[in-house]
Amino acid sequence: MTKILAVINQKGGVGKTTTASEIAYLLGEKYKTLAIDLDAQRNFSMYNEADLDAPGIYEVLNAEMLLKDAVQHVKTFDLLTASKKLADSAKEFGEPDDVFLLGDVLEDNDYDFVVIDSAPARSPLLYMTYLAADYIIPVTECDDGSIEGIREVYTDMTRFKRWPQFHAKILGILMTKYEKTSMHQIALEELSQIAEEIGTSLFESKIRKSIVVSESKTARLSINEYERWNNASVDYRNVIKEIESRIEGDK
Repeated sequence: MTKILAVINQKGGVGKTTTASEIAYLLGEKYKTLAIDLDAQRNFSMYNEADLDAPGIYEVLNAEMLLKDAVQHVKTFDLLTASKKLADSAKEFGEPDDVFLLGDVLEDNDYDFVVIDSAPARSPLLYMTYLAADYIIPVTECDDGSIEGIREVYTDMTRFKRWPQFHAKILGILMTKYEKTSMHQIALEELSQIAEEIGTSLFESKIRKSIVVSESKTARLSINEYERWNNASVDYRNVIKEIESRIEGDK
């Protein structure tokens, strides 16, 4: 059965797209994986050298094209690219039932995993993601703004719990750009407290800060393609092991 993972934080610059891309790449080495770029900025699609002029998730959600006809194969996984038209999602997908579109599109597919790079702010696209996902992975830096974003994710999920279609769980909170400093240690303690309050836990693996992350984006390569034994590369591979273990434990 397909497992749908959504990488979320409503604050930009926390490593959301980098994390979604790396998870898709590494899962794609072992499993049949689909990634969906739901961010109108299209960074996920650009980093993975997709054809930005080809149809993608916008056309699929609008029933202009079937999922199987819109996917592109990039690197180790299939991809539904984003469109700049998604920036008008409140206008494009403003009907009450539109929040179910993404879940409907993903029914009866033959992928092992679907990885969603979520929209960066509250919108119909984000609400679609909450209702389609099996597991949410909130990512955060150590600053107050991105940590507060974790509480906002939980607040959103609490609102959707009254919907019978909602079934997502927070798989774990992932810290990115980690350094061994007192500031980061304080942030970890705060995150641990938040995780306990909302009934989840931190990933044991933290993504260490590395210049290689920026270099790999410039090169349009996965971090693990660019330098397999870099700290961040190793950290993401450890995150994959935790994802597999946590999902297995949830059965």
